[in-house]
Amino acid sequence: MQKTGFRWEDVTVDNITVDDLDDESFKIFRREALSKKRMTETELNVTNEEILRKLHLMVDRKLKRSAVLLFYRDPEILPEGWTVDTLMEPHDSKPYNPDIARVFYRAGFIENLGQGIQKICDECKGIGTELPVYELTGTTLRIRFKALESVLIDRPKAPKHQNTDKLGALDDAMVLRIIEILEEQPDISQEVLGESLGVTRRVVQKYINVLKEAGRIERIGGKRYGHWEIVD
Repeated sequence: MQKTGFRWEDVTVDNITVDDLDDESFKIFRREALSKKRMTETELNVTNEEILRKLHLMVDRKLKRSAVLLFYRDPEILPEGWTVDTLMEPHDSKPYNPDIARVFYRAGFIENLGQGIQKICDECKGIGTELPVYELTGTTLRIRFKALESVLIDRPKAPKHQNTDKLGALDDAMVLRIIEILEEQPDISQEVLGESLGVTRRVVQKYINVLKEAGRIERIGGKRYGHWEIVD
């Protein structure tokens, strides 16, 4: 590649356009660039294509490979027809990148294709804990492990700046679930948060307002590009 004067990431692609890229990825980039003060709101309040041009990720209206790697939407998490229950049953291995997986397997970096989940379950059985639970939400696959009772520690007291009285009227399980989701998806909207929790936006707004007043969460930035931070 160096002989041609190009780096691998600079080569353009012909079959993917700006419209094929993931809006959520651009949203995350804008949020982080603004919060870290690497770009101003004026610089970010432009089209996705203009963002790519500012970042030198386009050449003659064509996307560079680097643009695709950074902003292309995630593939489907599970193969067609699969559910999270399929993962816990004997199943064939279907890697997203079979050519790359084959090279890693031949090089010895992958021990055996399709054995990962079974090994995780075997390890859980070996230490006497419950099997993991797989949860699929949108394009996010979450794995939950239940900790052994022998390794659990007492819940720490809330810092002095947090008003725990305000939280007393709320359902503890719902509070913990909201905080957990905000930690994993800090830019999630209240509508999507409500869908994840199975409650209305009005209920979510009530919990969010109380959590803010109690000093448990803090909003950084505006509604469009802002995000939530958990106050420890």
